[in-house]
Amino acid sequence: MNWNSYKSGHLASCSHGYYFIYRQFDEEVRSERWFAKYEPGVGVFGEHGKPTGQVHGFESLEDAKAFCEKNAKQQ
Repeated sequence: MNWNSYKSGHLASCSHGYYFIYRQFDEEVRSERWFAKYEPGVGVFGEHGKPTGQVHGFESLEDAKAFCEKNAKQQ
């Protein structure tokens, strides 16, 4: 996947949708974490569109990207 800077994070597209990674403070773990969102593409139904990422985010940008890339292959 090819990641591009977009707004306050990073955006990548795959054959069935888009992944957006952004950094945000997580009150529960009391630190900045990377979070991922998935948006299915037009005309995508079924299993696509499941929530992406971990509840408390990822420690690094690289971890978040790796998770999204693995998730995209499984969809």
